[in-house]
Amino acid sequence: MNRRKKRSAFFSVLLVCCILSMLFQTVWAVPAVSGAPVATVKPDLSVHQESFSGDYAMKGLFSSFTESFSAGDWNISEAKLTLRFAVTPLVRQEVSDFTVSLNGQRFYSSRIPLTKGQQQIIELPLPVEQIKSGSNSLLVETYLRTTESDPCSEDVSQSSWMSVSRDSFVTLRYTSLAKIDTVADFYRQFTSIDALENRQSAVYVAPNPQESELTAASWVLSGVSKNAAMFYENLELLYDSQNSAFRPYSVYVCGYAKLPQRLSSLLSTEQKQAAETGAVLALVRPAPNQAVLVVTGADAAALVNAGRLFGNADYITQTSALWRPVTAKETVTFQQEEEGRTQRLTETGTMLNGPFHQEQTYFIRAAGNRILDPGSQVDLVFRYSENLDFNRSLVTVYLNDMPIGSKKLTKQGAQGDTARFYLPVDVEIYGNFNLKVAFDLEIPDLYCTMRQEEMPWAYVTSDSSVTLVSKDSPYLLLEYYPEGFLENGAMNHLTFVLPDQPQQSELTVLGKTAVAMGRYTQNNSGAMRACTVSEMGNLTNENIISIGRFERNAIAQKYRDQMFFKFSEDGSRIVSNEKLQIEPGYGATLGTVQLLDSPYQKENRALLLVTGVTDESMLRAAEYVSSSQELWKLKGDGFLVDDATAHFYRFKQDNAKAVPFTQKLSDTPGLPSLILAGSGVLILLAVAAVFLYLKHRKRGDR
Repeated sequence: MNRRKKRSAFFSVLLVCCILSMLFQTVWAVPAVSGAPVATVKPDLSVHQESFSGDYAMKGLFSSFTESFSAGDWNISEAKLTLRFAVTPLVRQEVSDFTVSLNGQRFYSSRIPLTKGQQQIIELPLPVEQIKSGSNSLLVETYLRTTESDPCSEDVSQSSWMSVSRDSFVTLRYTSLAKIDTVADFYRQFTSIDALENRQSAVYVAPNPQESELTAASWVLSGVSKNAAMFYENLELLYDSQNSAFRPYSVYVCGYAKLPQRLSSLLSTEQKQAAETGAVLALVRPAPNQAVLVVTGADAAALVNAGRLFGNADYITQTSALWRPVTAKETVTFQQEEEGRTQRLTETGTMLNGPFHQEQTYFIRAAGNRILDPGSQVDLVFRYSENLDFNRSLVTVYLNDMPIGSKKLTKQGAQGDTARFYLPVDVEIYGNFNLKVAFDLEIPDLYCTMRQEEMPWAYVTSDSSVTLVSKDSPYLLLEYYPEGFLENGAMNHLTFVLPDQPQQSELTVLGKTAVAMGRYTQNNSGAMRACTVSEMGNLTNENIISIGRFERNAIAQKYRDQMFFKFSEDGSRIVSNEKLQIEPGYGATLGTVQLLDSPYQKENRALLLVTGVTDESMLRAAEYVSSSQELWKLKGDGFLVDDATAHFYRFKQDNAKAVPFTQKLSDTPGLPSLILAGSGVLILLAVAAVFLYLKHRKRGDR
C-alpha cells in the first residue's frame, strides 16, 4: 500500500511539473507573427574624433570663429561637440551668450557659464541631419558683457575675452555605407577616413621580399599618403603570416611565384594568365569581412608599375571592374605639374559680418622641402557693403601673422574689387603656412558694435587664389627634409636600403618613411626603389635612406668613421664627441638619424642614416623623419633620441650644396629686367660724360 501511495505521489509531482513547464513556455515564448519586426543584431558603431586645428582667442563685445570637420559616406547615429574653453572672471552671465551654427544653420544658444578664468568643458549634441559627407563648418559666435554700464565700453576693454582650446573636438558615431564591388570602390574605402582612423587598412608583403616587391609596396604607400584625406600615418607595411587574418582592407604585394595558396586559389584563370606574363591588380575576398587587393606578377618591372598605378588616384578610381592587368611598358604616372601651382582660398566663398576688424584664416599646403619664391602671389576677389567710411576701411593680407600688403576699400569697388599681393623678398617660407585676410570695416559715426542695424559685411569669393612658385633649398639640412630626396614634387633618385631578410621593425620604418615622403609629392613620377643590401647595386647617382639598427645596418657600419655620432666598435653604444659627453649606459639606449653627404657621390646627393643600438631606439629615432607631425621639429644635420626626447645638433656649419655662380644668376628673379635697366643707366652716364667733356673742352677748363 505504501508503495502505491509513493508511486501515485511521484506521478502527481511529475504531472504538476509538466503543466508548469507548459504554462511557462506559453507565457514567455514569443510567437512568430507574420508582419512582426524580426530582431537583428545591431552592428558595432565606429567612432570618428577630430580635434580643432588651433586655439581661438575671442575678445570684445562680439566675436566669432569658424572650425571645420570631416565626415565620410556614413550613416551617423550620434554627433556631439566637446568645447574646452575659459572665460574672463568678470563675465556677466545673465546677459552674455554664445551661439553655435553647423553648415550655416544655427542650432544651439546658451548663456556663457562662469569659469573663473579656468578651463571648463561643455558637450553639445550636433544635429546629424545637417552633417554632410566631406567638409563641414562650425561657427561659434559670442556676445560678451563684463559691465552693467554702456556696452560700447566692452568693445575696447581688454578684460572681455573668451578662449577656446585646440583640445576641443567633434565626435561622430556611425556605420559605414561603403560597398566594395570594384577596384575603384576598394581604393576609395582603403583611403577613407573611417578605414585609416580605425587602422583597418594595411599593405602586406611576403617573407624575404625582393627589390621589386619592396619597391611596389613603397609606391603604394607613398601614393595613398598623397591622396588620403586624414589619418594617413596609420597606414602600415606588414609581413604576411599564415596564422594571422588580414585587415578588413588590405593590399598584398607579392611576386607571382611566391603568392600564397590562400590567395592564388582565389584568382581566376584569366587573372593567373595575366600575372604570369605581366602583373595584375585583382580584388578577392578571403573571408566575408575582408577585401584584399592582390598586386602580383611574374614580371618585376610590371609589378613595380602596378604598385605605382595604385598610387595614381585618377587612374585607379576609373577601374570599375574586379581586376586590371598591368604591363611593364604601360604609362601610369601623373603628368608633371607646372611650376606655378594655384590653390583656391575657398571653394564656396567666405562671408565676414560686422563692423571693425574681421578676419578669416586659410590653411595653405606647400612643399615642405622647397622655399617659396618672391614670385608667389595672392589674388583676392571680393566685394563689400557700401555703407562704409571709405576713408578708414581697408583689407590686409598676412602670411603667418606677418602683413604682406594692404589695399584701401573704395565705394566704386564695393560691388566687385580685386587685389594682388606678392611675397616679400625678405621672407623665407617653406612647408605649409597660414594666409589671413583681414578687413577693417569702419562705419561713419560708429564707435562700438552695440548697434546691429545696417551691419557692414565683406565677402571673399571662390575666385580668390594663391599661386605658389617655389625653388629648391640650397642647404642639406634637416630643416628642409625631405629636401634632396624629392625634386619638383617627385621622388629624386631615392633608394631605401634595408638589411637582408628585413625584420618587421625595419619594414615599419620603410613604410612610415614612404608614407611621410608621399605627403610632399605632387605626383607619382620620379625614381624610387627599395632594396636589401645584397641588391643595392650601384648607388652613385642615388639619394639613400639606410634603415636598420647598427648591428644590421651595413652602410652605417661601413661609414662609421664619417658619422657625427659614432658607435663603439662592437655597436653596443653611441660614444661621446665634441658636442656631447655620453655616459656608456645612456649611450646604449640611444637612436640616431644623421644626414650626410653621400659617400658614393658627394655633390647634390645625400645619405640619411636611420639607426640605433636597438630596434626600439631605431624606431624612436625614425618617428621624427617618418611623421609629418614631427618633421617641423627637425633641425641641424644629426640628432639623438632617448626615451623622452630628441636632441638636435649641427656639425657642418657650411653644410650647403655647391651652386655654380651662373646658376645663382639664372635663379635671380627679374634678372633680364635688371640687366636692361643697368645697361640703360650706363649708356646715359657715358653720353653725359661725353657732353660734359666737350663742354668743358670748348671753355678751356681742365
